[in-house]
Amino acid sequence: ASHPPAIAATLLKPGGTLIYAEHTLSRFPVAAWLQRFLTPLWRLCAGGCCLDRDSIAMIARAGFHVSSTQAYRREGWTLVPVYFGLATLE
Repeated sequence: ASHPPAIAATLLKPGGTLIYAEHTLSRFPVAAWLQRFLTPLWRLCAGGCCLDRDSIAMIARAGFHVSSTQAYRREGWTLVPVYFGLATLE
């Protein structure tokens, strides 16, 4: 896979730490619906960026154990909720 967490997994040794700051799919259903609705246009205007990717789940699927995740500022009504944290390559 060519998404950033999968690329990071090829660069780190097992036990290596990934420090991340990612915007991700909202946990709030109405905001998540808006993200999915707007993503096709957003991708065209923002160089392929996707509002509706579940970035934290992508990190886990790439073979990382997500040990901490914290919302940056607001988590509620925003189209680009940002989270940061640590993940260890298993």
